[in-house]
Amino acid sequence: MRPPALAPQLKRDPLGGRSNNGGTRALPNAPFGRKPRMAKTYTCRDVGVDCDWKVSGKDEADVMNKIKEHARTVHKMDPIPADLERKVRAAIRDQR
Repeated sequence: MRPPALAPQLKRDPLGGRSNNGGTRALPNAPFGRKPRMAKTYTCRDVGVDCDWKVSGKDEADVMNKIKEHARTVHKMDPIPADLERKVRAAIRDQR
């Protein structure tokens, strides 16, 4: 009589799950619950302003600070009107 075939044993990976590849699993680049930051970019023309100014920054907050300074000094907007600020925030894109 032959013994029953055993199912292959799954090894534990470092995060407590199970895998067949020796316990390794791709880990996210950012800490849990946070997305990695991606550089952002914006141009005035993206919201219909007749201006060729372009800016980039490390994240949305960095770009918004630069936009507010540009709007104050060049376009004489201090503060940026709420409806335009919503359009500006929506026009900020990931830098490629």
